[in-house]
Amino acid sequence: MPNEQIRNQLASISRALYASMEIINDKSNRERNDNLRLEIAQTYYRDELHSKKRVFTEPKKGSYPR
Repeated sequence: MPNEQIRNQLASISRALYASMEIINDKSNRERNDNLRLEIAQTYYRDELHSKKRVFTEPKKGSYPR
């Protein structure tokens, strides 16, 4: 009997995993994630330029004016 229970549990887990894979790998989810990745990369590069400009224009911490 315990073997049958384990087999049934494994079969149930397998069905749940396949169902979740269909949801995760859905085309609309994939497209949405690709768009989010693109937006994140664009924002990073845009903000990187602003941060570099700010770093080079701000005075160094701990330095005193002469």
